[in-house]
Amino acid sequence: MANVSVTTNEILNPGDTAEFTYTALERLRVNTIALSGTGSNGGKDLDNIEYGFTSATVNSFKNDGIVIVFSKTAASALASLPGGFMDVGDTFTIYWEDGILYPVNVGASFTTSEVPLPAALPLLAGGLGLLGLARRRKARA
Repeated sequence: MANVSVTTNEILNPGDTAEFTYTALERLRVNTIALSGTGSNGGKDLDNIEYGFTSATVNSFKNDGIVIVFSKTAASALASLPGGFMDVGDTFTIYWEDGILYPVNVGASFTTSEVPLPAALPLLAGGLGLLGLARRRKARA
């Protein structure tokens, strides 16, 4: 639905993969997708998390994100994926894969917005309606 906020969180255990699928119920725009991760092990596990739009993930917090180490045991990471336009029934899936020793919490959040109607479309419809009325009047005369 347009103009909503969507958030998902998953616990990724060693050897796991996780995925989140979103389906558009109307034409909308998905704004930039913010990804996050929190974990232990001083951020080393976050470095090994990969994510992407296909199951062959290629992005990682280590290469594309920002890993913030809060202490020697706890850390947080941030990254993003591009949004885009979706038609009714279109879907996208975000995949996470690991190479971790300890559980990590991964999440994604984004907002959606309406796709604006082109300004010329109502003008075109109005113009065609007026032409139809003029033609009808001419045919009666």
